[in-house]
Amino acid sequence: MAAAAGEVVGDKELIACCGLYCGSCSSLQSGKCVGCARSKTAPEERAADWCPVRKCCRERGITNCAACPDFADPNACAKFHSMISRVIGYCLGSDRAACVLRIREVGPDAFAAEMAASKRQTIHKGSWNPLDW
Repeated sequence: MAAAAGEVVGDKELIACCGLYCGSCSSLQSGKCVGCARSKTAPEERAADWCPVRKCCRERGITNCAACPDFADPNACAKFHSMISRVIGYCLGSDRAACVLRIREVGPDAFAAEMAASKRQTIHKGSWNPLDW
């Protein structure tokens, strides 16, 4: 069942490689962006080919950084914590590492549901409690 215009649905397929939730993004909802997750399966859509995090996840065959076994702290990964990733995080006021840790804690389905319910793309810096979103 398709979502109504402006409706945010919880769908784990809309979790970006870096842990952002594309399902709450107005650019994705308006069709201006296919989102990181969707561009993984649509080769003609090259929306995020520039992203080192997305490239790493594709090379490893994992859906997002929460599935990476190499880094307990995502910020310890040079690709996750690259300059472009930090700029995106800054622009969104995002604590992407908190998103990755939350996905690990509750699983991708519950994370997507939480983000959809809060209509947010990310856990914001300084927000330690998901109920505060």
